[in-house]
Amino acid sequence: MPYQPPSQRSRRSQARSRKGPIIFCCIVALIGAFIAFVIYESKQPEPVAPKIKISKPKPQAPSFDPSSENEARQKDAQAVYYAGGNFYRANAGKYPTAYSNGKVTGTPDTKTQPLALVHYQKVSFVTGAQKPVKTDEIRFVYNAVCSSLESATDSSPQDYAYVVQYALQQPDGSFTPSCLRM
Repeated sequence: MPYQPPSQRSRRSQARSRKGPIIFCCIVALIGAFIAFVIYESKQPEPVAPKIKISKPKPQAPSFDPSSENEARQKDAQAVYYAGGNFYRANAGKYPTAYSNGKVTGTPDTKTQPLALVHYQKVSFVTGAQKPVKTDEIRFVYNAVCSSLESATDSSPQDYAYVVQYALQQPDGSFTPSCLRM
């Protein structure tokens, strides 16, 4: 388009030249509105946090710890071992065959020996080779020695050869066999 002096220009071309200041004013107005909005929002009170009732977690049941019961089992095993040995010595080489009323007993002509148990209510009396104890029980095994597995027994022809078999409880509830020989 050739250059025209302002006096010869039509209104149409003059309208085009006025768009620049209008756009500038719109931009300034938008910036002003944004600043006013930011100031307005900064003066508003902070929203109140919702009141949430926090409940304490319920205490879980303590995990099973069989250590105190296992200690009682071990003490009972030692008590059975010593009572069996005392019975053997007091009765000229005869082993006990039963437990009742807090005493180990044998044939009618034998002297009883006291036995105080904490954990167990009864004691089994067996002879010779036995498999390991896998439940919560205790055995007095005479004419036997602990096998190489330390939980089973092997027969023994020796005098004064006896052991006590019992089991220790694990945290998962299973039992680990034990053989006591002192």
